[in-house]
Amino acid sequence: MVEEIEIQPNWLYSYLICKREAWLISHGIEGKQDNIYLDLGRLIHEESYSRYKHEQIVMPSVKIDILYENKNTKVIGEIKSSSKRLKEAKMQLLYYCYILQKKGIQFTAEILIPKEKKRIRVELTDEHIKEIETVIEEVKELINFSKPPIPIRQSSCTKCAYEEFCWGE
Repeated sequence: MVEEIEIQPNWLYSYLICKREAWLISHGIEGKQDNIYLDLGRLIHEESYSRYKHEQIVMPSVKIDILYENKNTKVIGEIKSSSKRLKEAKMQLLYYCYILQKKGIQFTAEILIPKEKKRIRVELTDEHIKEIETVIEEVKELINFSKPPIPIRQSSCTKCAYEEFCWGE
């Protein structure tokens, strides 16, 4: 059985978008790495917020995009290329906050969308904790299946690094 700290935030994010993708990622099956949308995401991540002195936080199963100070407050940020999947991005960032809070570490959190010049502040509440714990249990159940769920066609499939895996002939 998988422990909650072992549930990686990107699994949670993927689970909220596509359960099949979450299963594949959690079982070490990589999508096509030369996907143009993955490349775009990497570029946005590398080029954005260079004016800030920042660092990445890396813990087992956790890789927070950016840590910086804003008006004497430490901020963890999740960089996204657009606000299309804002609910899922918020849950991913809240999961980071949840993990850090369990370790006794408190931060302000923001979703950063450089192309849209947006900063969306995110705060972990008791309601969010309950929601996260529910999703964690659902992800645990999913990744313990011996086979991935059958693919379900979505608009995001055309941009997904797993498109050929799911829909290739």
